[in-house]
Amino acid sequence: MPNKRLERWYLEQLKSELPDFPTGEVEPGESPDFVVREPEGSVGIEITVFHRAPAHGERPHQELQSLKDGVVDLARRMHHESGGPALYVTVFFHEPIAFNKRSAQSVAAAIAGAVSQTAVPSSIGDGSRSVAWDHLPDGVVAITIYASVDGADRLWSADAGGWVAPVTANEIDVVLRGKQSMLTIARTKCRRVWLVVVNDVFSRAAPVELSDEARHHLYPYGFNRVFWLDAHAPAITELKRAG
Repeated sequence: MPNKRLERWYLEQLKSELPDFPTGEVEPGESPDFVVREPEGSVGIEITVFHRAPAHGERPHQELQSLKDGVVDLARRMHHESGGPALYVTVFFHEPIAFNKRSAQSVAAAIAGAVSQTAVPSSIGDGSRSVAWDHLPDGVVAITIYASVDGADRLWSADAGGWVAPVTANEIDVVLRGKQSMLTIARTKCRRVWLVVVNDVFSRAAPVELSDEARHHLYPYGFNRVFWLDAHAPAITELKRAG
């Protein structure tokens, strides 16, 4: 189900960066996601979050991130059950990751063991400690450790980094074609229809950025306007229509 609160936040981010955003009342809807009522005709605004399709033979970023998160959470539980102190731990993995669900248990145990062998800080004011390179498990490039702020809170996380993939004009074209049926419906309700393609760095989608080629390409779309929205900057790029 669509998250209307999140979609509304995306809309507000667009509005904050677009001086000529329509001034009428905004109403939530379906196909399009929002309708802005104006005297000269309604403006429909469709929101879609960009997810880069994995290359052939490549596992989706969301799947890999979920696997990393699961391994680190399992390591946290192992460390706690063995009597380890409350810590804030971040684990940085080699890319591409070298484990799968079958080997997750052993990787988690190795991470928990590496933390247990490290002289950890006793208070938040002591700064961070790093696991010695010769104690790092295979496939892990770094582990940083901070003391818990209150001696009880335990926060272990996996890095969400990696190579930032450039989004090509062809990938934008795929999104536009995929929205064609929605556009047909929206045209029956609204005089003008906009599409907002959202890059949300916290959505667990693969990290991406709009390439220069995609930024300046002319697209044969039927929408009145199309925007690329970097939601957390925020920043917008209006994608130009051919013809």
